[in-house]
Amino acid sequence: MTTAVFLAVLVAAALHATWSAAIKRDTDPHALTMSMAVLSGVAALPLVAFVAPLPAEAWPWMAASVAVHVVYLRVMAQSYRLGDLGLVYPLARGVAPLLTAIGGAVLLAEWPGTAGWIGILMVTLGALILTVPAWARGTGAGLQTAVGLALATACLISIYTLIDGTGTRIAGSALSWIVWLNLLCGAANLAIEAARGPGGTRLVPIFARWRLGLAGGLVSSAAYGIVLWATTQAPIAMVAALRETSIAFALVIAVLFLREGAHWSRVAGAGAIVVGAVALRLA
Repeated sequence: MTTAVFLAVLVAAALHATWSAAIKRDTDPHALTMSMAVLSGVAALPLVAFVAPLPAEAWPWMAASVAVHVVYLRVMAQSYRLGDLGLVYPLARGVAPLLTAIGGAVLLAEWPGTAGWIGILMVTLGALILTVPAWARGTGAGLQTAVGLALATACLISIYTLIDGTGTRIAGSALSWIVWLNLLCGAANLAIEAARGPGGTRLVPIFARWRLGLAGGLVSSAAYGIVLWATTQAPIAMVAALRETSIAFALVIAVLFLREGAHWSRVAGAGAIVVGAVALRLA
């Protein structure tokens, strides 16, 4: 992985941690998630005229991506609402790179190499270490539900990452892909939320958060656009793993700005993630 790609994905990871922290702190994670999705779609609408059209062979991949993203956003928001975020976030974001690596190897014949596999496994290990306090606190059906939602989220992340990485390569432009993806995802989520509530009542909390939703949507779009560009320059699995260093950035935000404690597991987990990032750079 070149230095330019490495640094770009780290920037994307930091941006991802920022908007994820906003969702986690909101009183209604679903409403803010939908606000970000819908308003990033609105922002993408005028940009369609300025980006290259997608080739015909890219549209099946786009359709699949929109479908997976629609499900992913709802599962993710539900996991944030019901699960201990100290368990759900690291578990979902940490397991996803390993699943993506396996999928990329089997489906795309992209083998990260020894250093790449070490990096992916260290990122996953670091994320799992971070869940130790939540495992110690959780018991019973609530814990099972949280784990199930987190693993479902991880599966969906790996699926859309492989789809979008392949689709972007076919399209030949990360910018075109992210613009169309935002537009279509925004439209799909707007239609679903409008249909689910009588008289559009479910849209009220979405647009009530329009400032944070628009800002978060633009930040998340920029972050994912960088990641998609990176998948055209390096193996998808390695990019996906490096992106999840966002977990370490989220820890910095939690400790320095949210005044959360620096538990030993956080130090050990963050250390493993940093080692993984270094290995990915050397791969």
